[in-house]
Amino acid sequence: MSLAYVHRPASVRGRYEVSMEETVETLKRAIGVPNGRNDPRLADRVEGLARNTLIKRRYWARPLSEVSATSTFEERNEPAVEAMVDMGERALQDALANADCLPSDIFGLVVSHSTTPRTPGPAQHWITRLGLPRDTWIIPMTELGCLGGVHSLALAAQLVAGQPGRKVAVCVSECLHTVYRGAAKKPGQIVHDLIYGDLAAACVVEGLARGETSRGRSGPGLVVKKCWTHTVPGTTGKYTLTTGGDGQLFDSDPSAPRMVPEVIRLMWRELLGEDDPGWSPDRVYAHPGSSKILPAISAGLGCNPEQIQTSWDSYLDGGNQGGGTVLDAIRRGLEGAPAHAEEVVVVGVGPGFSGTGIMAETVARTA
Repeated sequence: MSLAYVHRPASVRGRYEVSMEETVETLKRAIGVPNGRNDPRLADRVEGLARNTLIKRRYWARPLSEVSATSTFEERNEPAVEAMVDMGERALQDALANADCLPSDIFGLVVSHSTTPRTPGPAQHWITRLGLPRDTWIIPMTELGCLGGVHSLALAAQLVAGQPGRKVAVCVSECLHTVYRGAAKKPGQIVHDLIYGDLAAACVVEGLARGETSRGRSGPGLVVKKCWTHTVPGTTGKYTLTTGGDGQLFDSDPSAPRMVPEVIRLMWRELLGEDDPGWSPDRVYAHPGSSKILPAISAGLGCNPEQIQTSWDSYLDGGNQGGGTVLDAIRRGLEGAPAHAEEVVVVGVGPGFSGTGIMAETVARTA
């Protein structure tokens, strides 16, 4: 059964390219200073940890020289809020264009961000700036972290299922440079300074009639067939984002990556149901949390490197850019989509410990 049609996403990255080499040198200088916030011995580990991320570059809304300077929470958050709203606005504009959709066509707006806290949130700004209807339903998703993109996409599909022509916009906008610390007492804190980037990604999700297929769609896009989500009880300490005087701090339990294959295998069984247990998708769009998370997802799905390569491409060229990274991977995949339909799986895991999965079919681009 088809639930919804996902038009090709759009993504907007931070305006400043941050090279891994520059980040490494900045971190080594900062961590090497004994100031009570650092273990100076960790400075010698920065280069090795950076190599293990496999990331080539990242993109931030502010230059590294500004972000790495000591600042209060307010000094970090205020410019990040402005950048998050601006990037999201541009991503939504492009997403509406990709869907050949007018602002007045939008029924609802699903918004995900875990950084840059502010009330009113970005949705109110986007409704005004983009001229969305005043009766647009706002669905904020502010506690999902890395899972925000996949979960928002699945929720949007549920909101429009069986409502032909109803359109819901999805936008995930994160300024993850705000969790940069330049201080570390354990290796994991260094890794978080090395992997995060800033990104806004958006798409339009359109309702399909019950039983409607992808036939007649011009593409490129995805037809959503099934959705699944699951939260593992008692796992709230696996990934955390807390707020202190100098901003937000992300932390993770070393055991968290080992939980990923278990959750993914559970998702696989539920999505397939009574269908062929040996079925395998042509392509997997996975949220690329880190160089450890993607292999863990591959292990859970039993897929080969080629099936998940598009997600690796997005990660290597920007790092973990928040929940929108999976939408960026879908954008990349659809822009190079083959002439024939592909069976795909979209999957993500995040704080909670939670996972969400989508089974879909690619609608190839037509001439």
